Amino acid sequence: MDAASAGVPEAELIGEVVGQADLLAPMVLRTAATLRLVDLVESGADTALDLAGRLDADVYRVDVLVANLVDLGVLVRSGDRLAVTGKGALLGSEHPARLRSLLDSDGCAGRADLAATWLKDSVLRGVPAYELAYGRGYWADVDARPELAEHLQSLRVRSGVFDEDLIVESPDWAAADSVVDVGGGDGGLLSRLLRRHPHLSGSVVDLPPFAEHAARLFEEHGLGDRARAIGGSFFDPLPAGADVYLLSSILYDWDDDAAVRLLRNCASAAGSSGSILVCEITLDGWGEFPDNGTKLRMAAMVPGRERSLARLSELANAAGLTLSGQRGPTRYRSYQRFQVS
Repeated sequence: MDAASAGVPEAELIGEVVGQADLLAPMVLRTAATLRLVDLVESGADTALDLAGRLDADVYRVDVLVANLVDLGVLVRSGDRLAVTGKGALLGSEHPARLRSLLDSDGCAGRADLAATWLKDSVLRGVPAYELAYGRGYWADVDARPELAEHLQSLRVRSGVFDEDLIVESPDWAAADSVVDVGGGDGGLLSRLLRRHPHLSGSVVDLPPFAEHAARLFEEHGLGDRARAIGGSFFDPLPAGADVYLLSSILYDWDDDAAVRLLRNCASAAGSSGSILVCEITLDGWGEFPDNGTKLRMAAMVPGRERSLARLSELANAAGLTLSGQRGPTRYRSYQRFQVS
């Protein structure tokens, strides 16, 4: 027996395994988040009957759901009346932690988490659980359902984290006049680059909902004459002739074949005079935060994986690129510059 289990009564170990395998509490919380029950209680629907009426739902099942939320410390009950606890307030739509959105079963994050019920098939078949659960890959789903793209945009981590300064403060920008941020989302990184380096102009290429957000951000930052947002797939031909094509935290989401295809697309647009920057986020640098669970969650969600610098170079070589420079890596971020061979 291993040291961690030595001396622990078997009944206690059984209880631990059963507790870890339990799906009920997670689904109770996710259902409460999806139905916005905390918002409803705070707006005056403070009985199970009131909640059922607001939701046009079955009173008995709402009452049982509420009882479980009381057990979990989300709600308290006095007679028939319900109130939200401090813990429950975290599931309110206006709370800055955004837990309600993260746990919403109809949102991009919630759908990805629920796809984990297909984990067995994913492991056996080597296919992301998300694709098995919903019939198409994560990014294809986001592309096909604008509401998912909007939800993802609302959950995006603010620009400037994960050692983004490794990119923004690179001396490479002194020799460049133009940049295409491939898959640049809402334009946060490109906006930082253009404000830090006033001689630069640039474009973001991403799915239309993200490009729309980027266009608004550029306008807010007064970059309208130097920045543009292009809605579309980055697997389609990219704007040609820029000095730099930036891939920041993009290749992780794609399998090797798709990653090489994207790198080739960048190489075609860059030509012999441009360069391609590959700057991946390194999950190992996150310490205890993501742990193995985050890596498994990502494997269930997208077909890609974390790659070593050597492996990224191999993919770039397969796309006709040669490593011409490297910075770092830092704890959270890699930085490799490639040129067309």
